[in-house]
Amino acid sequence: MFKKINILIFFLTITGYLTAQTCHANFTYSVDTTTNTVSFTDLSYTTDSSDFITSWLWDFGDGTSGSQQNETQTYVNGTYNVCLTITTTDSCSSTFCDSVFITNSINPCAGFYVTGIVSNESVSGANDGAIDITVSGGTQPFNYSWSDSSTIEDLLNLSAGQYCLTVTDLDACSYDTCFQVGIDSMIQCQADFSFSAGDCPNCFDFTDQSTATGAITDWFWDFGNSNYSTLQNPQQTFLDSGAFVVSLTITTSDSCSSTFTDTVYIIQSIQTFSVSGQVFVDTALLSSGTAELFSNNFSETHPPFYSVQIQNGSYFFPEVALGNYKLLAVPDAPESNNFQATFFGDKTAYGDAFVLAVYSNLVSVDIHLQPISNGMEKIKNGHIKISPNPFVNRFVIESQNQIQTVQIYSITGQLVFEKNNINTTVFSLQLNLPKGLFLLKIQQGQSVYFRKIIKN
Repeated sequence: MFKKINILIFFLTITGYLTAQTCHANFTYSVDTTTNTVSFTDLSYTTDSSDFITSWLWDFGDGTSGSQQNETQTYVNGTYNVCLTITTTDSCSSTFCDSVFITNSINPCAGFYVTGIVSNESVSGANDGAIDITVSGGTQPFNYSWSDSSTIEDLLNLSAGQYCLTVTDLDACSYDTCFQVGIDSMIQCQADFSFSAGDCPNCFDFTDQSTATGAITDWFWDFGNSNYSTLQNPQQTFLDSGAFVVSLTITTSDSCSSTFTDTVYIIQSIQTFSVSGQVFVDTALLSSGTAELFSNNFSETHPPFYSVQIQNGSYFFPEVALGNYKLLAVPDAPESNNFQATFFGDKTAYGDAFVLAVYSNLVSVDIHLQPISNGMEKIKNGHIKISPNPFVNRFVIESQNQIQTVQIYSITGQLVFEKNNINTTVFSLQLNLPKGLFLLKIQQGQSVYFRKIIKN
C-alpha cells in the first residue's frame, strides 16, 4: 500500500516539472512628451537556455499591432492597454500587458501647410488661369477663404494677378499663402521670392525668384516691420513675434513692375537689452557720428547688425539681441579729418577689438577715438564728394581715387544697397528708398570711409 502512494507522488512531481512555464513576456516603455510617441522595449526572457524567442506580437490598444522586438507608437491623449505576446522555439507562449497613459497636449497645427500649382492665362484676357491647391496635415474639413471672396478649394477661369488664400482646419489651425497668375504668351515680369531660416536668431534669408522678359534693375523689399532693402537677396531679423507681411516689388529695364507678398510667422520674440555709452575725442566728447554693432559670430565683411547716431558724444541702442558683439564708433567731419573709426577697446582693427557681451540692461561702454597716423591718408575736403545730400532719388559720389565698393545701411543696421567692382572715380546712384537717414560706406583699396546721407 505505501509503495503505491510513493510511486503516485513521484509521478505527479515529474509531471509538474515537465509542464512548468519556461518563457516570460515583459516590456517597458518611455513617452516623448513633445510628440506623444511611445518607445516600447522588450524585456522578455526564457528559463531554458536551449529555448529562444522567435516572434513578438504587439497589441497597442488602439486597434493597431506590430511584430518587431522593439516598437514605437504615436498616440492621442488617452489610456491604452498594450499587450506583448511572445513565442519560442519550443512553442512556449506568454503574454504580458500594461497600461499606457497619454496626457500631453501636442501642437495640432504642426505639419499643417498649403501648396499650389499655378496655370497662367494662355493669352491676355483669356481668363483661363487656374490654381490647384494641396493641403498637407491638419484635420478635415477645411475652410477656404480667397482674396477674391471665393470659398472653394481650387480656382478656375482666372485672369492674371495675385490670389491670396487662408485655409483653416477643424482644429482652428490656419495657413496663409499667395499665388501669382501670369500670362504665358506675353509675360513681362512677375515678382516672386522664397525665404528660409538664417544663421542667427529670428533672421531669415530671402531669395528673389522673380522672372522677366527684360532685365530686372530694381528690387524693393518691405519686411512689414518698418525695415526695407534694395538688395536682390537680403537677410532680415525680426525682433518681435507675430505675422509679418513681406512684399517684394521689382522693376525691369522695360519699365515693367510687379509685386509679390508672403507672410513670415515669428513664434518667439528675441530677448533684447539696451547698450549705451560715450565717445571721446581726446578729452572732449565727439560732436556727431555713428555707432555700429557687429555680431562676433561673423567676419569683418558682414554688415553691422545695428547702427545708431552719436549725438553730443552719446549713443544708445534700445534693442540689442542677447549675444556677443564688436562695437565701432565712426566720427563725422570735422573730427573724421584727424580721428579714425575706432572699436571697443580703443582698437582700430576688427580682429583686435574687444568682445562686447550683451546679457543685461547694464551694458555701458565708452570709446576713445584713435588719431590718424602720418602713414594713413586723411580725408581732406574734396577727397570724397557726395551731391546732392540730402537727395530725392539720385546722388553722385566723386573721389580722387577709384571707388571699389559702395554699401548703404539703414539707421537700424540693415544693408539696403550694395555694389561691388565699381572701379571708377565717379559713381551715380538711382535709389528707391524711404525717407530718412542712412549710412554710406565707401571702400577704396584698403581704406573704408563712412558718410551720412539723407533721403528726402
